[in-house]
Amino acid sequence: MRDNIQRLSQSLSGRLPSLKSDLNYAGIDQDVIEYIASSLMAAVFFSVLAMLGSYIALAASKKLVSTIIIFIGALTFCFILFIYLYRPRQLCKSRAYRIEQGLVFGLEAIRIEMFSGVSFTQSLQHLAEKDYGEFSRELRWVLKETTKHGLKSALEMSAERNPSKIYRRSVWQIVNSLETGADINANLTFIVGDLKNQQETEAMRYGKSIERYMTFYIMGAIVFPALAIIVVQTLSSLGIAPNLGQSSTYYGVLAASVGMQVVFINIIRFRRPALLTDVVMSSAKFTGVSEHLRSLVEYSGAEKPWKVYILDQIILCLVGGGIITLILYRYVQVYVVTLYLATLVFLIITAYTRLVYLADLRGDKATEYLPDALRMMAANMEAGVSIDHAVLMSAKKEFDVLGREIKLMGTDLMKNMTFEEALMRLRSRIKSEPLQMSVNLISHGIRSGSGLSDALFGVAKILQDREHVKQDIITQLHSIRTTIVMLITLSAPLLFACAIVSSQVMSQFNEKYSKTLPAEIQRYGWVNAGRHGVSVEFLNQFIMLDIFITVLMGSIIIGAATSGKVKDGLRYALMLILTSEIIYIALRAFLWSNISGAFK
Repeated sequence: MRDNIQRLSQSLSGRLPSLKSDLNYAGIDQDVIEYIASSLMAAVFFSVLAMLGSYIALAASKKLVSTIIIFIGALTFCFILFIYLYRPRQLCKSRAYRIEQGLVFGLEAIRIEMFSGVSFTQSLQHLAEKDYGEFSRELRWVLKETTKHGLKSALEMSAERNPSKIYRRSVWQIVNSLETGADINANLTFIVGDLKNQQETEAMRYGKSIERYMTFYIMGAIVFPALAIIVVQTLSSLGIAPNLGQSSTYYGVLAASVGMQVVFINIIRFRRPALLTDVVMSSAKFTGVSEHLRSLVEYSGAEKPWKVYILDQIILCLVGGGIITLILYRYVQVYVVTLYLATLVFLIITAYTRLVYLADLRGDKATEYLPDALRMMAANMEAGVSIDHAVLMSAKKEFDVLGREIKLMGTDLMKNMTFEEALMRLRSRIKSEPLQMSVNLISHGIRSGSGLSDALFGVAKILQDREHVKQDIITQLHSIRTTIVMLITLSAPLLFACAIVSSQVMSQFNEKYSKTLPAEIQRYGWVNAGRHGVSVEFLNQFIMLDIFITVLMGSIIIGAATSGKVKDGLRYALMLILTSEIIYIALRAFLWSNISGAFK
């Protein structure tokens, strides 16, 4: 078998010419044939497991069908093989995306330092010590290789192993300047300007590309489940395919719908340009539950100590879970303990999501006025005002959160803190990626001796340019958010209400008319409509579950499409779920009240 897999791997390697470069860019230390062989082995293993599981399931239900087992095995084999072969390309895109997030700020920091007379190598060392996400990690690798091969060779090796075209183009320009002795700083100014224009172009294309994929979402999340319910219930009820109307069929429809929505989420994630997403910084990594919660509470601006705040939220979740359980227990046929635990988990997740949202909202409010505050500080300093007074004079009350924090920063400066130390303390109180990157750039400007006011003006310009582009894109994305909200709160409940009412009609037809027909006619399956398939009660519970999952996934899609953060969409989840469920119940009652009179 190993020889057969090896020969098949060699055959497939010729049909996958880009796999070699993808493996290199993704950092996977395997050659093409070896990677394809391991992918085939994994696909065979999982397909055998799927066939074994299908055999056990069908044998238990006394419906052993070899064709179905083989089909499931073949489908699993193709799916797993596709996932493994596509994984290097996915890793490449993810790595390129993370590098491009901090590239503009990083190159601008190098330019600021070199403009002040700092050497290129020292600038790279300073940048590697800072936190520019994946870009800083790549520079640390370059500096490590520099000790072995020299700076120019290390940069060329970095370009060869890096999946980002933008990064490679920037490195090629820098290496060319090193070889010819050209002015690197002047070249960096051109590179940064070109990079900004390219990222802005990609961002503008993003909004239009998402609109093209909306049809895929509508079919997978809204139309397909409702249509499948009607078709399955009709075929099984009329006796055309009586074995089709099993509960497993409906759960399979739900799984397929969720799968299509997951694909849509991944399309959004991997097509989102770096300009519209915050840099994943080392300081934002998970450092433990207590420390994570403490920082979130502080970022949210809560006046209570973080332990008291968390305790209050836990008590509210416990009490609220009990109240909601008492209300739902009459309508949901599950154990009360199970229902309470499920409700409690949902409320805890909602409370955590709200805390994260408040922290992000406070950071967004501070970021909104950050360019104006930095310009005011710079202008005050150029006018000869001392640093502490320049900071306090820029703390306008119209700046809201940022104004209050700048006042605290001015107080720190009066306590003989350096400007950089006061900035660091300000950064620790506000959760904002632009603020974090701005502090890094300002620190570079101060250390290089280029002048604090020049560094402040430069950072303010970068932030303002990025914000203008973001606002143009957000306007497009808001229309997508509105479309998704209308689909999950109106279209989905309406289609599902029509589906269950059609099932009720067939059930009532069976009870009222079929029994009155002659025996020779009753033996036809189409006459006994409603005798096959699942009950209306099961169908109602399944539809409510489907609506719950569809709205939850829709909330995730809203967050992923508009801000790139899932938690920003989840804050709408509870309200949208309640709205959709209520609309479904109301539409079902309305439709049935107008149709049920025919069976009286």
